[in-house]
Amino acid sequence: MKFNEYQFDEEKILGKVLYRDFNKTLSKYEFDVEYMLDDLGPDKTIEYFFNLIEKCPSFITAYDYLLETCFSLENAEELIDQVSFSAYNETKKLLDAEKSKLPLSVDWAFLENRPLLRSLLNYALFLYENKEDLQAKALFEYILTISINDSMGARYHYLAIDQGITFKRFQSRFTDSEGISKPNLFTWFEKNFERSLTLIGWTVKCSMYNDFLEDSYS
Repeated sequence: MKFNEYQFDEEKILGKVLYRDFNKTLSKYEFDVEYMLDDLGPDKTIEYFFNLIEKCPSFITAYDYLLETCFSLENAEELIDQVSFSAYNETKKLLDAEKSKLPLSVDWAFLENRPLLRSLLNYALFLYENKEDLQAKALFEYILTISINDSMGARYHYLAIDQGITFKRFQSRFTDSEGISKPNLFTWFEKNFERSLTLIGWTVKCSMYNDFLEDSYS
């Protein structure tokens, strides 16, 4: 597939991407970023996604793939921060528009929701890394509220901030050189989460939610 074959039906995208419409899919808009990087190189790939975002700022999937491309580059921290912040702002606009349709639930199980959740997590991690602990903690808690199963692990970072663990310390203690969680992360969480009223409440809601899903599909 060549670069100019990545085409989009703007009429169906612009302002009309409904991430909570679980009967729809964004599969027709998915990208093979690894292929694009090999075929076009990072500069052209980044240019492509910036052009797409300029056309449709609310198409969060484009930010998601743009970040994936940026992570493959060296010395791209400033660009990653810029894209993370923009993705977060657009995600908040979409979610704020949904507030009237309570209860707001953005379940990880639906592929359409994952770019939204990742944009929130990426920005929360940016705040945490830059020692904006109160803002980061509030955003991690927000993620736990709208995505009860927390497939991304926001609960671990929430508890770490609650216990005064810095981002740098968290990374060295709980992740390996490839960014994968070490087993001690899970044992640490089980031993300490009951010290947080927020996380106690989250575990109760999570259990009730999973019981509801089990009953629904039985």
